[in-house]
Amino acid sequence: MSIMVTCQCGRRFRAKDEDSGKRAKCSACGARFRIPESSVELSASGSVYGSIRPKHCLTVVNGPDSLGEHFRLRRSRVMAIGKAPDNAIVLSDPRVSRHHCRISWTDRGWLLEDLKSTNGTFINGRKADKDLLSDGDRIKVGSFELEFQTHAKEGVQPARLEEQLETLRSGDAESKKSAVEFLVSSGSQAANHLVPKLSGYDTMTGHLAMEVLERLGPEAVPSLVHTLKGRDKVARSSAARALGRLGPQAVDAVPDLLEALDDQDPTVYAEVAWALGQIGPAAVPGLVKALRSAERPRKLSGAWALGRIGPEAAGAIPLLSELAKDRDEELSQVALSALKKIDPAGVS
Repeated sequence: MSIMVTCQCGRRFRAKDEDSGKRAKCSACGARFRIPESSVELSASGSVYGSIRPKHCLTVVNGPDSLGEHFRLRRSRVMAIGKAPDNAIVLSDPRVSRHHCRISWTDRGWLLEDLKSTNGTFINGRKADKDLLSDGDRIKVGSFELEFQTHAKEGVQPARLEEQLETLRSGDAESKKSAVEFLVSSGSQAANHLVPKLSGYDTMTGHLAMEVLERLGPEAVPSLVHTLKGRDKVARSSAARALGRLGPQAVDAVPDLLEALDDQDPTVYAEVAWALGQIGPAAVPGLVKALRSAERPRKLSGAWALGRIGPEAAGAIPLLSELAKDRDEELSQVALSALKKIDPAGVS
């Protein structure tokens, strides 16, 4: 007797009965799995058997079944998630829509899109629409919780990244230049390693990390956004500052920064407002909405950021004019200051 296995890439191979439970690797696509007890098609759900984790995958960490199962993500394939059998990842749960959401590779990273599902898709407890994923994000689909994991640059170990950072601190000019180029070429992995260093922004390490993140540009945004949503207020503040330093390159972070204007820590929402002002016109529509908020800190931050953007925030003039007459003296002054920067000739 033998076991026929069809890999998710379509490649078929034969295994012996006595090999059941052993680890195997597809020679065509490199997927790793455990040989099942009977003939099976791995392509039906896109899953990888056993505990061997692929480089890019979703892992079921909570749910009615399939706990610990890995679903391999492929850059060449859109991975649809839902309870209908034609999805790449099938989740059997009444709260999961037939076609609930999908994950695809873009030039900016892995993108999760909700497909107008009945109960919504959530990332780290926040409702998602079209969101870039960061390593470690928790995706809630019905009763299932899946963790997004990516190890695209596994060959670069954290110790190697730390070694390059040390070279930046103490190496000669030529070595420092090489270290910067190495870190930049490591892309999002370098960003994930450097962003935590920002909490010590006032140290040399923090400054060096900021400089490299600026060079990384948009590649640093997902990791910074992930930190912006964390519990450490110092880290949140540092992440907002770094996004502001990126300026227009951080345009994808605008929705998350607007949400962070509600942060309870004044240092954080001040940095967030500064970041939105640095990013510029793309933030104007959201900042105009902030002016209509019932929350005073949100109005203050929104007005301050709009003033920093200047003439390109002209669409906010009517609301700022109303706030300039507000009985709240501080709010009135901030709104008036913003109007002077947006339209100097129109404010006496």
